Amino acid sequence: MALRLEYFGIRGRGEIPRLILAAGDIVYEDKRIPFQDWPALKPTTPLGALPVLVIDEKIKLSQSGVISRFLAVKTGLAGKNPTEFSVIDMIFETIGEVYWKLPLFGVDDEEEKEKKTKSVMEENIIPALKLFEKMAQSDYFLVGEKLSYADLALIEFFHNLDGKPGFNPEDFPHLNSINRNVVSIANIKRYLETRPKSDI
Repeated sequence: MALRLEYFGIRGRGEIPRLILAAGDIVYEDKRIPFQDWPALKPTTPLGALPVLVIDEKIKLSQSGVISRFLAVKTGLAGKNPTEFSVIDMIFETIGEVYWKLPLFGVDDEEEKEKKTKSVMEENIIPALKLFEKMAQSDYFLVGEKLSYADLALIEFFHNLDGKPGFNPEDFPHLNSINRNVVSIANIKRYLETRPKSDI
C-alpha cells in the first residue's frame, strides 16, 4: 500500500498522522505543501482542506481524525478491542478539542492573544489534563498495555503546551511518566529528533 500524506510544512493537524506513521515504521511520502501553492491544490482535495492521505493514488482521505484512526488501525495502535478503541478515541478527540481553542491563528494583538491563551488554559486545557491524569491506566500508556494513538496525541500535546501559562508537567505525574516513556520509544525518538522545526 503506497501512502502519501499531504499537509503544510508545519506540525499542526498533520503531526499526529506523522507520529503514527513513525511509530508504525511505515514508509510513506511526506509531502509538505508551501502555503503559496495551497489555492491551486485546494480544489483537488476531497473537502477543500488539509491534511489529505492519498492511498495507492486512488483513494483520498481528508480530516485529520479520520486519517489518524485509519493509520492507527493499520499500525495496531487503536487498542485491542472496541472498548479500548473507544476510550483511546475519547482521549484523542478531547485533546484536539481543547488544544484548538488556543488562539494559534488569526489573533495579531499580543495582549489579546495572551489573555485568550490564559483563559483557555485555565478553563479547558488544565481541567482536561486533570481528567486524563485520573483516567491513565498506567505510567507507561494511557489505555491498556501498549502504545496507542492517544499516547502520541499526548506527547504532541505536552510539546505544544511547553511554556504555556499554568502548565507544569510535574502536576500530572502519570501523564508526565507516559510522556517520558513514549518519547523514548526508538521509532518515535528518531522521528522527534529529525522532524523539521515548527512553531505550530
